[in-house]
Amino acid sequence: MVGAFLLWSILLTIVLVFVPRGVVVATLIRGKGGLDNRNPRAQLARVEGRAARANAAHQNTFEALILFAPAALAAFVTGADPMVANALAGVFLASRAVYIALYIGDVPTARSLVWGVGFLSTLALLGLAIASV
Repeated sequence: MVGAFLLWSILLTIVLVFVPRGVVVATLIRGKGGLDNRNPRAQLARVEGRAARANAAHQNTFEALILFAPAALAAFVTGADPMVANALAGVFLASRAVYIALYIGDVPTARSLVWGVGFLSTLALLGLAIASV
């Protein structure tokens, strides 16, 4: 079923949320003092460099999910053109994966451009759903 990719894309985005979190945890475990599971938010407030960027990517991907999931569901429910909707979802997923890598890798200008691609694909997906009603 072609439209099912929209639903899978939501699940894949949820998985992407936790990719940078894994980088944070791995970095903290290897670092001085290890992972403070008793008070992790206080520890995260003190991290710098790669771990801080990974944490920011983790949080931003949650924010992107909040916009993308309703747009994907709206496109699915309204019966929007599945080929276009799936393409937009694919662009979103690819842009988020690249965004995370660029954020962790400290490439801010490219990261911002890729963020824009993901955001515009989400808006286009929502527009496609609205146009299908």
